[in-house]
Amino acid sequence: MAKVRNDGTVDTETFGGCTAVSAEIECPEDDILTVQVTFDARSYQTGVPLAVASYTAASYLFDHSQGAAGVGGTLVAPTTTTLASGLTPFGAIRSWKLEWEQNADIERWVLGGRNQPTVGILEPEFTADVEYNDTTLRTAYLAGTGLPVTVTHTTTEVVGSGNSQLQVAIPQLFLESPVTPGMADETAVVGITGKVTYNNTHDLFYIGYRTADTAL
Repeated sequence: MAKVRNDGTVDTETFGGCTAVSAEIECPEDDILTVQVTFDARSYQTGVPLAVASYTAASYLFDHSQGAAGVGGTLVAPTTTTLASGLTPFGAIRSWKLEWEQNADIERWVLGGRNQPTVGILEPEFTADVEYNDTTLRTAYLAGTGLPVTVTHTTTEVVGSGNSQLQVAIPQLFLESPVTPGMADETAVVGITGKVTYNNTHDLFYIGYRTADTAL
């Protein structure tokens, strides 16, 4: 990592033995998607030369305008060449975020140093701002039933017979807060929060990334 002083001098910092302890993917309203990862490092060094940076020939950002969501239905899990499918189109999500904690044990101090952190059970949470256009989410909350959810963003970059895509697929989401808006004289929007849980069939969640050099 390069740190630049006020006078322009570049200092290098190298972190070794890194473990991802938490992460999030977020798409705010009318904005680009971002990914944030928090790492715990076992060691810290200075003076290690920087590697030569390399970049893709062209860059395509995933943004809010490219998104499409699906809620409810029967999830067809993604494969190594296809994204998840099968859900009912849901055109009311304004923004969304998937975040998870690894429950890493970072307090592994031993004589002479510290052991590599170990990760525990994942705790994913999905939040979103949703226009109150129907009762799909309210019905699921009141009935205590889980819902499959997908959010898919597609750029204009041509990849084979399609385009580059990023998808988050959640096989089972249990909503935790009442999905009912207050009285308002403007568009009704509800903030939802839900726990991502196992459904005994699929993985906890899937993140698919289709690029020019990766099928998924």
